[in-house]
Amino acid sequence: MHPKITIQDVQMLVEGKIFARGEEYYSRGVVKKLKLYGQQLRADVQGSDYRPYHVVVNFSNDSIESTSCTCPYDDDCKHLVAVLIAYIKSPDKIEKKIPLKELLAGLPENKLKELVIKLVEADPANILKIENFVNKLAIKAVRPDTNTKQKSKFSRKYLDSILENCDELVSKASNSEYLFEYDSEGLETEEELEDLDQELVKAILDNDLGEEDLEGIKKSINSWKNELSDYGFDDAFDMSLVALEEGWGGLNKTVEELSDAHREFNLIRLEILWDKEEYDDYLTLSLANHSYSLHALALVKMNCPDLALKFALEKFTETSEAFKLLEVLDKEALNKEAFAIAEHGLKLKGIKEKILRWLFRYYQKLDNLEKLIECAELILSETGEWKDYKTLKNLKPFPLNNALVRAMSQGNGDRKGIVEIFITEKLFRELYDFTYKLYWSPDLLQKAYAVLVETMPKPIFDKCIAKANEIMDAKRSDEYSEAAKWLSIAKKAQQPEWETYLDNLLLVHKAKRNLIPKLKELL
Repeated sequence: MHPKITIQDVQMLVEGKIFARGEEYYSRGVVKKLKLYGQQLRADVQGSDYRPYHVVVNFSNDSIESTSCTCPYDDDCKHLVAVLIAYIKSPDKIEKKIPLKELLAGLPENKLKELVIKLVEADPANILKIENFVNKLAIKAVRPDTNTKQKSKFSRKYLDSILENCDELVSKASNSEYLFEYDSEGLETEEELEDLDQELVKAILDNDLGEEDLEGIKKSINSWKNELSDYGFDDAFDMSLVALEEGWGGLNKTVEELSDAHREFNLIRLEILWDKEEYDDYLTLSLANHSYSLHALALVKMNCPDLALKFALEKFTETSEAFKLLEVLDKEALNKEAFAIAEHGLKLKGIKEKILRWLFRYYQKLDNLEKLIECAELILSETGEWKDYKTLKNLKPFPLNNALVRAMSQGNGDRKGIVEIFITEKLFRELYDFTYKLYWSPDLLQKAYAVLVETMPKPIFDKCIAKANEIMDAKRSDEYSEAAKWLSIAKKAQQPEWETYLDNLLLVHKAKRNLIPKLKELL
């Protein structure tokens, strides 16, 4: 069955003008090769480039989970809109395909190997990705299942295999050609070293090692660190050194006493303690390590949500901590506690969007319109996104000038998005007033002035020539292109003094050979 989405869902994704362009693209029939692989939609769209853009949409049941397009725009684009409209309006053109996981499931092992080899032959760069994948599998191959309630230990065999992997990776990393090769393909040696460091810590902690073993491992680590120091990996295996020194001692050491490596080491100890259901030690260590979020989550898992909430209200300082707890409380259907931590989270430092969206859904269930509007306004302030403005507009169809003003002046969201909304809603006077009150990047201010120049030409003309004069008079030659942009907006104001002003610029700045060609383009 196809994931079900509507035109309204697509409109919520993008600004109105992008949706209109997408509709135009769809009507021109430029969407090709519309294929559905289970919960993934793929299509090509013939854009301005000679090569078509490739669009991918991942669904989650009947909603859009993620999207991508190979066009140069970062945000949701007209090509995506065209594909989604084609998906909704032209279901007969959708070619149903077997999802990749199911397709590969039926292949025998020899055919899978043959396929991998052919992919490498087609693109030799794939071999590096395959090597990295296989190396990580080798690290995990002898790792025991830690999702068990038994107090099982990592075997000595596993510890020895990790030491061998470390020695092999360090030898490769000591070769500058190897490092260059990995950097060019985006495979980070540093991440592999960190993975091995973590695995080595777990193996050290779960083996009863004698003094001779501990000294031997320490000697190897110091030798590896010495080899890696010339390549910028100064922190390699620092956690493992802490594990050799500390073992399971020092659970009460407070975070102020610890290095960064020691704090990371404690997080691994917490993971092991949780797997082994040693909750008393877990609570002791998480508190000492100031891992307050983990501490509160543990209290919930131990059926003490009231204590978790009380602890969170006292200790949490950031919204991210509150949201992690909120997710767990919500999953456990602890609505009272979830609502309490959500309300508290709004008072903490950090981005509040996720908490606000949870509260929005909460008030939807209660059908509380007043609170829904309040949440929608706050969400708009956080994001500055068109889809959130449309949500607010659907709840509160009367003029939203005040809500937009608050979003512009108090919000943490993308001011570029809010500017787009001001322009779309033709709130030019309000937008102009904000050009005085807030810091604007040159690009964003130019975008606003380019629109405002049509409705208030004289003040925009004066502002633009002032910006340009500041650059030119200061002889900031690296910013002459920026000055030309200000002047091109001033020209659009069609003021009577423009020609005289430009002639004077050409005379005054005639010795500035990097500036004069740019000024002549404005004639």
